[in-house]
Amino acid sequence: MFFISDCNFEKREVESFITDLAENILHSGGIPETLSKNGKHHHSVVGNILVQPSDMGHVCPPVLHITLGLVLKFLGILTKWVRSVDNSNIGEELQQALDTAMVLLYESQHELNDLKEQLQDVGSLLQKLLGKESKLKESDECEAIHCIASKSDRDMVCCDICDKWYHNRCINVTSEQLENINSTDGNFTCIFCVQDIGSKQNLEEYFLKLRLELSQMVSDKKNEVQLNAKKHAEIQDKIESMKGPIEKELDSILEHLGIERQAYHSQSLVGNHCHKILHNIDKLCVIFDSHELLAPNKDKFVLLLKKYKDIYDLMTASRFLSTDEGQTLVSNCINFGQFFPLNFPTESLPIKFHLLTVEVPRFVKRWHTIGLMSEQGLESIHNVCNNVHRRFCCVRDKAKQLGLVYTHLACNRTKVSYKKKRPSKE
Repeated sequence: MFFISDCNFEKREVESFITDLAENILHSGGIPETLSKNGKHHHSVVGNILVQPSDMGHVCPPVLHITLGLVLKFLGILTKWVRSVDNSNIGEELQQALDTAMVLLYESQHELNDLKEQLQDVGSLLQKLLGKESKLKESDECEAIHCIASKSDRDMVCCDICDKWYHNRCINVTSEQLENINSTDGNFTCIFCVQDIGSKQNLEEYFLKLRLELSQMVSDKKNEVQLNAKKHAEIQDKIESMKGPIEKELDSILEHLGIERQAYHSQSLVGNHCHKILHNIDKLCVIFDSHELLAPNKDKFVLLLKKYKDIYDLMTASRFLSTDEGQTLVSNCINFGQFFPLNFPTESLPIKFHLLTVEVPRFVKRWHTIGLMSEQGLESIHNVCNNVHRRFCCVRDKAKQLGLVYTHLACNRTKVSYKKKRPSKE
């Protein structure tokens, strides 16, 4: 039985979230940015609960995003020390401007992608409404509510709106009408769609107008993305020009570890970057050895990374933890919660710090694992999803596209190879 005698955590109820949110709104004046900043004083509650489970103990803390946030915090501390020694004029306001520009660029690009997808969907529908495809099909799969045709009845028609196929008898359409639809390249709307959407002519006019509006919105959003990208690049170049020699050396060390400079400075680290940092602590901390003014901070920074690495290794284990491992993980989280504010008193405590030191121990104590239920498994298939999307993005019919994706994944689920990289020639 998993038991931790030293740690007693109160059970978190949904009502406590509502109370914390009300207090946060009261103290923050309802301003979204202030709500987020003050969340650490109100048990990390910054918004309404989307889904209200009966027991919050079932909600797994976001292990991957806790690590992303805290490792980025650690690198931020190191960068501030480096800039102080370099005497560079890269202040917090300039860094905040870069962060804001990055968020605006990301949001505008995301909105552009959504608009493009909507435009593509409307275009596909218009092609079906105005298209010249044959509406006859030899099949015995009628989608009428009550199919009354015999198996030998092969004459069918497809609705331009819902893409469903019907026997002529099942929807009271004569063979002559079907032949006329096919010979004149006409369009057909089933009685169900006619009842729901009214006249087809008005529907075509509506979607033509909608396509025109979406095209204009896509054009405007493209211009917005370009402006945001330009602004972000200008701030990034300004920061780059103001960097001192030690910060450039730090960038070189990070790149040597396989961490792109853009990923760190644009606040977009990924899980693999964090893994590399936590498993190459000595290589990262070489920066302290060659600069006397940085050296006094080396021991506590190395200890900070090592303490978190011990947590990270157990927290990301995709298995159930033994009793000793569970006790160690809970103890390490609590000790880290005491170590960080004591040794870094001027640093603010982010929301993810609270999640690590309170929610993670509570979850591990109850379920004997956290890595098995974290979001890392889903995050790890992003590359697979992107590859599949590129492979089948030319298929406009969503149903066919989904079927191809399913077949592809089902046929290739066991064909995963792990190839070792060839050693580089020196």
